[in-house]
Amino acid sequence: MTPTEIAICNMIRNGMRTKEIASMRGVSQATINRHREKIRSKLKITNQDVNLATFLQSSMWEENKKPGFPGMTQPS
Repeated sequence: MTPTEIAICNMIRNGMRTKEIASMRGVSQATINRHREKIRSKLKITNQDVNLATFLQSSMWEENKKPGFPGMTQPS
């Protein structure tokens, strides 16, 4: 994931809403929604009945953050 996507994940995980994130980052809500779509795709939870905030707060997110998981950047 990109640094921006990781930052947005952390904001979502901390309970921030799309409108709040957009305001904080100085972008439109549509931009944040596109980031959310890309995040869901990289986490392979598209077309599933899974709430992104709940997923990010769960242990599933912790498992997916491990190096080597598709979509996650490995440390340099």
